[in-house]
Formats: sequence, structure tokens, C-alpha cells
Amino acid sequence: MVGDVAEVSVEMTRGNGNVTTVRYKLIKEQGAWKVDAVSADSGQANEPLHPETAVEDVVKWARDAGASSLRNWLEKQSPPPICKAPIVDRATLPDEVKYHDVDDPKARAHFLEALDPVLKLVGCSNTQGVVLYKGLNIFAGNLDGGQIAITPGGLHFDDSPPEEKVFHALAELRIFLAREIFRQMVPVDKPNAGFNETDMVLRRELKITYLAGIASLTIDQDSSIFDGVALDLDLYGRPAGSLSGREGIPDSDQIKDVLGAARQEYRK
Repeated sequence: MVGDVAEVSVEMTRGNGNVTTVRYKLIKEQGAWKVDAVSADSGQANEPLHPETAVEDVVKWARDAGASSLRNWLEKQSPPPICKAPIVDRATLPDEVKYHDVDDPKARAHFLEALDPVLKLVGCSNTQGVVLYKGLNIFAGNLDGGQIAITPGGLHFDDSPPEEKVFHALAELRIFLAREIFRQMVPVDKPNAGFNETDMVLRRELKITYLAGIASLTIDQDSSIFDGVALDLDLYGRPAGSLSGREGIPDSDQIKDVLGAARQEYRK
């Protein structure tokens, strides 16, 4: 659920053993949830063939690419679109972003200051590519113009932003922003022998999580942040309605493993 838009997935096993996933898109109108769209698929074509080697493959990729030395890796990459994104036209934003603006100037300044180290790390000179909005859960997602919409979650909007040293929430928010920036930079590779497209999507998801972990260590130098972030990434860092461990979405164990690998490689 993001604002007044939500998705619910229902998995049905029929008498012949076939499994179908049905997704309901819901919109909240005048306090009531209404079905806006329904879609279904068998799920079989969306399963990776070799999820068991995904973390190992990503760690090998990171070593070959020198990704644990993130600043050196970034020097070889083109600037991400967020660095060139114009100021967003709010009329074009999704409803869950457009109608939930962070309208407190102090709160905006607080969040942008917390996110600025990620932007500077990847070479962005300003924060106009970041679109802040109020949401219940930590989330970040790419917009069409190269901007990234991000919410720190409802915890920050009760009275005043909590102390970062207590909740680690802003450090976690940096990981969410970093993942979406790296999503703009890391393509989905074409499948090779023995793999399908979903295998490659899974590996791209783990690559951007690995890179975000290295970014976190580079900025915050505190690996204890990883202890809680893996679960939140599994819950919130994926498209609404997608299932953990399905459709190229890493499960919590894969996220923990790749963050652990990032920690070990960074220490080396």
C-alpha cells in the first residue's frame, strides 16, 4: 500500500495442481477501497531457473567489476539520469506522490540533507532529482523524468523526525535511494545458456542491493544498519503486488546474503 493506492496478490491452487496468481489493484475513494483493475498469470514463466546460484554469481560479478571499491567503479560509469533530471512537474506525478507532499520546510531540509551524501557519491551536484512524499513505509521508486520519489515512512511524520542515532532510519533511507540510483545504472543482462530472463532480473536486483550496501558502508561506515534493512527491503523495496522469491524478486535470505557479501568485500 502506498497512500491511496494498493495491490493485493492472491495465489490460488486449483484441483489439477495449476497455480494462478491474481492481482487486485485498489484505490481508496472517500474512505472505501475499490477494485480498479484485476490481472492474473500462471507464474510459471516468471520463475527463475537457477535462483540458488544468484548470490554467488553477483559476488563474482562484483569482484570482476571492482564494485567493492565503489568510487573507482563509479568513475567508469556514465552519470545516472537523476543527476540530469529537471525539476519535476508535480501535475505529472502519481497520485500517491502528488497528494502527499512533504510540506514542512524543516522536515524537507532534514531529509534532503540526509540523502545528499548518496547524491554526492554518485556525482550529482543538486537534489532537484529527489521527490519527497509522505508514505506509511520506507519506499523509493523511479519516475519517468529520471527523478526518484522517496518516502521515509510514517514514523517521521508523527511530531518531529526521530533521532537518526536511535532509529537508523535515515541511514536506511540512503540505502533505498542508492538502490534506485543504481537501478538507473545497472542493466538487465541478456540470458545465456541455462538461464531465463527472470534469472537475469533477479541478478540485477541483487547487484543493485550489493552496490547500495557498499554505498552505505562508504557513507555511514556502520554495518549494523544491515541487520534491519534486509527485512525492510524484502517488504517494501519491491513493486506492489510482487512476491518475494518470485518474478525475479530476491527473498530475504538472498538479500541478507548479498549484503553480507558486500560487508566482507568492503572490509577487504
